[in-house]
Amino acid sequence: MHLARISANGQITVPKYVREWLEVRPGDRLAISENDRGEFVLSRAPSGGVPMPVPGLAEQAQRRREAQEADDALEAAAREGRRHLRRTLGLDPDDLD
Repeated sequence: MHLARISANGQITVPKYVREWLEVRPGDRLAISENDRGEFVLSRAPSGGVPMPVPGLAEQAQRRREAQEADDALEAAAREGRRHLRRTLGLDPDDLD
C-alpha cells in the first residue's frame, strides 16, 4: 500500500510510484472522484481540466489492499502459533529449526 501525507496547508504528497504510474509531473492537475463503492479514485486531468480516468487504478489499489490484508492475517496467525507453542509446550519456536 502506498500512503500520501497531508501537510499542515492541506497539500498531499503523492508517492513517486503513483506519480510515475500516472505519468504526472509538478504542476499537473489530478482529479479526485468517488466511485459507486464509496472509494476515492485518483485520475489524471488533461490540460483542459476535464478528468481523464486512469484505467485499472481502483482495481490495482483493491488488489494491493487485499494482498496486504492477507499478509497481515498470515503474520497474525504465525504470531498466534508461536504463542501457542510457548504456552502449551514450553517451546521456543526459534529452537525448532
